[in-house]
Amino acid sequence: MPFSSIEINVEVTGPLFDGGGGQKLAHKWTKKMVQQLTEKGEQRLDDMLRPRPGGVYKSVEDAGRNASIGHYRSNVVGKQRDLVAIITDSGVVYGPWLEGTSSRNQTTRFKGYFSFRKTRQYLRRNKEKLIRPIIRKMMRNLGG
Repeated sequence: MPFSSIEINVEVTGPLFDGGGGQKLAHKWTKKMVQQLTEKGEQRLDDMLRPRPGGVYKSVEDAGRNASIGHYRSNVVGKQRDLVAIITDSGVVYGPWLEGTSSRNQTTRFKGYFSFRKTRQYLRRNKEKLIRPIIRKMMRNLGG
C-alpha cells in the first residue's frame, strides 16, 4: 500500500509556553490527539472490513463453518511512537489487492475496497471535529 499521511500542526504561543513548562503540556496533549486519530482510524477500518450479511459476505449463522474469522481485519493495527502514528495491515500479502493498489487489480474485475484510502479521507475531513474534545479538555486543564 502506498504511504499516505495526515498532518496536525499545533502552534503554541503566549507566556505559558515561553519557557514556562507549557511545551511539555503541549507535547502531551498533541500526543493524545494523534492517539485519538489513530484509534478512530482503526475503528473505522474495523467497521469497513467487517463481513456483511449480504452479497459476498454472509452472516456467521448463514456461513456456518465457512464463516470468516476476520484474518485480514485482525491484522490491521495502529502503532504510535511519540507524535507519529501509522495504521497498517501488518504486511498481509493480499492487502494491496484488497485495497486496490495491486497490479492484479488491473487484470481482474475486482478493483478493491479502498478501505485505507477512504479512512484517510475521512480522517482528513474530520480531524478537527475528532480532536476538538481533547482540545477542550486541555483548555480546561490549563484554566481556559
